Amino acid sequence: YGHPATLAMIDLDDFKKLNDTYGHSAGNKALKAIASVFRDSIRAADTVCRFGGEEFAVVLPMTTPEQAAPILDRICQSIRRQNIPVDPSQHLTISVGVAACPRDARDIDNLIRLADQALYRAKEKGKDRVVLATKGALQ
Repeated sequence: YGHPATLAMIDLDDFKKLNDTYGHSAGNKALKAIASVFRDSIRAADTVCRFGGEEFAVVLPMTTPEQAAPILDRICQSIRRQNIPVDPSQHLTISVGVAACPRDARDIDNLIRLADQALYRAKEKGKDRVVLATKGALQ
């Protein structure tokens, strides 16, 4: 609609291991805990949805990546405080990739691709972090 927006692709770290170790019931409880954090952390104008499996997408309208980063960092911190339901000694973490429209991409497919690339870099860097898309990554 001609206004800037930021897209955050969010992945629950080690979700397959969580399911394999503790069962799908524990995985479902972890997803519910994350959804609760999202509900309590995002603004009324923001939109969050499950993108598939353990991946979520958050759209932050009228927000630059630099403005979104502190919001997303707070979400990471809140999720880090969530325990795995069946093993309180273990904590949940997320990795986040961020891209902006129109700064990084002007269409949804490239925006998702750039946010996914940033998410992959977050995982490469050790998970449990927010990584912004690299300017010019589509070139």
